[in-house]
Amino acid sequence: MQKPRRSRVPAASFGRAPSAPKPSAWLARLRYLFAAIALCVLALLVYSNSFATAFALDSRVLLLGDHPASYHWVNFFLHSTNVLLAFALIQRLLSGHARAFQTALLVAGMWAAHPLLTESVTNLAGRPDLLAAVAALSGFLMYLKSAEADGWRRALWLARLRIATCVGAFSSEGHAVC
Repeated sequence: MQKPRRSRVPAASFGRAPSAPKPSAWLARLRYLFAAIALCVLALLVYSNSFATAFALDSRVLLLGDHPASYHWVNFFLHSTNVLLAFALIQRLLSGHARAFQTALLVAGMWAAHPLLTESVTNLAGRPDLLAAVAALSGFLMYLKSAEADGWRRALWLARLRIATCVGAFSSEGHAVC
């Protein structure tokens, strides 16, 4: 035997039309919607201006001005940082191997001299690739450090990893996909 269905309408409100949501609830929903839209627009603006931001920092913060050689030196510094990060990463990954130092040195040398990677130094528009590589390599090293750490130190390494990921994502479209 089936039980009779109970009405979901409370007895006190039976016969009355359901009440509309309070205006404050609609206002709160609109605030959340506006905040989400504003955040998306801000992210698009930051992302679209991220390419020019690196060069604006050179001219305004580092006071390099309109001298093309100075921009090449900054690219060279970033490329050298990538070479050192690649060396540190390979040496860390092969830490128990007998020829870890020699292998890391060989990989870093190939990173330093490979034509596809040195093109970012000679071509000023290659700056986003260099910044994305710095973020990816340093992020991988930070992840390895976080795997060894415990407690608040692990949380600190993971927070640094999140920052490196954001820097990489805002520097190059290719890093945003990875």
